Amino acid sequence: MRRVRSIVERGLAALVAVSVASCGAATVDVTGLGGNPMPTYTLTTIGTQYGDSSQFVALNDDGTLAGRVWTHGEVENVVIRHSVLVETGTCQPVGINDSGTIACSDGTTLSGNTRTTVVSSAGGLVPTTLAINDAGQIAGDLVTVSGTPPSCGPDCTFLWWGPSDTAIVSGRASPSGFVHPGPPVPRLNITSGLVNVTEVSHNPPVVTFLPARGLTQTLGCNGVDNTAEFFAIGGNNIVVGESAGDAIMCSGGTMVSLGFGVANDISRKGVIVGSTGGKGFVFDGTATVLLDNAVNSTQYSIVSADLVNDSGQILATAKDVVTGQTLQVLLSKVQ
Repeated sequence: MRRVRSIVERGLAALVAVSVASCGAATVDVTGLGGNPMPTYTLTTIGTQYGDSSQFVALNDDGTLAGRVWTHGEVENVVIRHSVLVETGTCQPVGINDSGTIACSDGTTLSGNTRTTVVSSAGGLVPTTLAINDAGQIAGDLVTVSGTPPSCGPDCTFLWWGPSDTAIVSGRASPSGFVHPGPPVPRLNITSGLVNVTEVSHNPPVVTFLPARGLTQTLGCNGVDNTAEFFAIGGNNIVVGESAGDAIMCSGGTMVSLGFGVANDISRKGVIVGSTGGKGFVFDGTATVLLDNAVNSTQYSIVSADLVNDSGQILATAKDVVTGQTLQVLLSKVQ
């Protein structure tokens, strides 16, 4: 269970405090409320709108949702475009880009009616796609389910640039056998480029960004510990996640703390969403706001903010304060 405490409790005035971690890295605390006007959001329930329950895991800039819905115990893989449900068959969506290309969970993509196999199950390895960007590049995990683990180790990463390329496979297991517990590939809220989190001879983990074939850039995050998990990359190649119970962003090689909690996603514009103390928050680079204070609803309490797009929409988890039911909601920023 994550150790969390309300962001607001960390300081009610605008505050930027810099401390030096034991390893010599600067850690910037930006948990104070900023000077921007309080944002407001409208709330639309989606968790029970298309079935008994839902698990949407992707959101693009035109508001298309991708994921799964359950009705009377049966599950369907779907996308929701402009409130219209479209089934995706055997493609279980894990991501969708602004062109509408869906990354399916099994190493394939779906564009319109065209299903493309990028990485196949072979030699005891099963692909698990984790992310897609606007260039259609995808990345994910390769897990050994049978036989002798390949040279990349028992848990590997694949990175795929396009139709003319073969997916690159690399390992994540260190010589000691430690496998980083977090996702090897954060969500790719960037135009192009692939990201890998590795634990090969690195402790804490290292984030590598591959904007083009043959070019590797270490993003780095001085100040994180070996529990660090990275969940998304967004504007200015900022990576967000969690380290030692803090919601963090990594910018310019420095860990920036957003207070106790977890940062789940960052848009290309740099807006970060996450949760703290059982409450969802949004951070626009200046102000951290608990979404319960910004949503025009008294019926629902925002438990977690999970995904954000560049159109001001947030996919969140909410609790009905009357019935106690937990469901997914879509928050739309009022302009």
